[in-house]
Amino acid sequence: MNILDYNLFGKVASDYSRNWINLLDIIKDDEGINTILNIGVGEPRQDGSLSCKAWNSLLLNEITTAKQIFNLELDPRLQIIAKNTNDVLLKNTFSGDVRNFNFSSSEIPCADLIFWSHGPEHIHREEWKKTFDRLESMAISGVILQMPGGSHYDYGEDHLSKDIQKGELERFGYTVKYDGVWDSDSCGILAYKIKTNYLEVVI
Repeated sequence: MNILDYNLFGKVASDYSRNWINLLDIIKDDEGINTILNIGVGEPRQDGSLSCKAWNSLLLNEITTAKQIFNLELDPRLQIIAKNTNDVLLKNTFSGDVRNFNFSSSEIPCADLIFWSHGPEHIHREEWKKTFDRLESMAISGVILQMPGGSHYDYGEDHLSKDIQKGELERFGYTVKYDGVWDSDSCGILAYKIKTNYLEVVI
């Protein structure tokens, strides 16, 4: 499928579609990714579908070895919406807070890849290191983070870390791709950390 066919943007196209292409370049040929943990299901779109349905579909279709995807969601309202859809991409949605989640106290068994789209801006910067360290210790192959960049994104009250700048994620050891027009409402940041003894990544 063409990447635009997944309706990732809620519209026909986006200035930062390269963000998703870069994501696939990183992981699509990894034969060891069988299970994926997606953090956050996202708000419902105009058509009623939860935002994560689009990227869950992309991940499961484009990563040829991917067999199962789990969703972690903190908001009880969104948990109910996800579970009531009876959609294979959403039915495995579990309650949890990314800041203190661990597999041992969850029904989610494990994850080769942990993917967090538009998430780090929803927690305080002071919580980033501990949260990132936790995710990295749990993921078998690696962690991929997606977030807006700069000051012109449509930030709301639930965005606790606004105006994310170039260099912030690199300080945590992440390789970072910047897509779209920097400091515009369509600037995307893709940060990833793949365990080098597990997968060699060439971009």
